[in-house]
Amino acid sequence: MATTTDVSATADNWLAEAAPTAAYGGGALIQIGIGGDILEKNGILEFDVSGFSNPTDIVSAVLTLTATAAVGVGTNAMKISRLTQSFTEGTSNWNTYDGSNPWTAGGAASDIEAGQISYSVNVGTSEDIVLDIRELVVDAIQKRSDTLLLVMY
Repeated sequence: MATTTDVSATADNWLAEAAPTAAYGGGALIQIGIGGDILEKNGILEFDVSGFSNPTDIVSAVLTLTATAAVGVGTNAMKISRLTQSFTEGTSNWNTYDGSNPWTAGGAASDIEAGQISYSVNVGTSEDIVLDIRELVVDAIQKRSDTLLLVMY
C-alpha cells in the first residue's frame, strides 16, 4: 500500500544581493530569481528526512515551490542544488551562513556539492515548480545524517 508523507522545511531563508546583510529566515515567503534591480535573490532550504529509515522504500520525493507572484525582470533560469554548508535560519544572509561566517561566495551559490545532481528550472512566472528530488533525499539519508540542504540560485 502506497503511503504519502508531507515534509516541510525545518529551516528556510532567502538571500538578497541588494541587501547583503539582511536576514529573511522564517518568513512566509522565499523570494528567488532576478529582481527589478537586476540583482539576485537566492533561496536556501533545510529538510529533516530522519523519519525515513529505509531509503529503498522511497519511490519519489516531490519538491513543490508554489509561485505566489510573477515579478522581477521576466523569466530567468534557476538551478536547485545540494548545499554543502549548513546555515542559521534567523541570521544567514547574502554574505554569511550564520550572520558572521562567510559563504564561499555571496549568495551561497558557490557552496554546492560538486558531482551531485542539479535541477534547472525557470522562475519569474506564476507557474509552480514541481520536481522529483528522490536521488537527493536518498543521498541525505545514506550520507548526510538525515539532513537535506538545498540552494536555489
